[in-house]
This record gives sequence, C-alpha cells and structure tokens, in this order.
Amino acid sequence: MAGAGPADSPVFAAAELYERISCPMWFVHTDDGPYADLLPGLERTAARPGRRLVRLDAGLHVEQTYPGEVARIVLDLRPSLGG
Repeated sequence: MAGAGPADSPVFAAAELYERISCPMWFVHTDDGPYADLLPGLERTAARPGRRLVRLDAGLHVEQTYPGEVARIVLDLRPSLGG
C-alpha cells in the first residue's frame, strides 16, 4: 500500500459504504472470476437512482485484459458528467 489511514479508522463493507454516498455512481462488474458471486448484492446497490451497473463478460483485472471496454465505459459516462 502506498499509505494507510490511522489504525482506528472505521472500516465499512462495500454495500454499507455505498449507502453513505449520495453522488451518482457507475459500477463495473465482471461475470466471471473470484468476485462474480457478489453480483446480486451489487445489483441491489446499483438499483438506486443515479446509479448504473455495467456487466462485462470477463474475469479478474478487467482493466488490464479489456482496456478498450473499460475506456468505452468511461467515455459513455462523460455525457452524464456534463463533459
């Protein structure tokens, strides 16, 4: 790690943390790999207004194995940010 917060900093489960954030969010999730079983919880989290879930037929480290797809997702996000 490049750095870490104080040892007594609160630690939140991802779903709990997402509920505390009020800005728009896009989630990218893969259909394969070690985190594929987390999809149902992420679908519930992404169902709230201002959130979007993008699923990719890929596995772990999608930004390295499918950089073009990740770039497309980021470019698709730009209009919603006013850019």
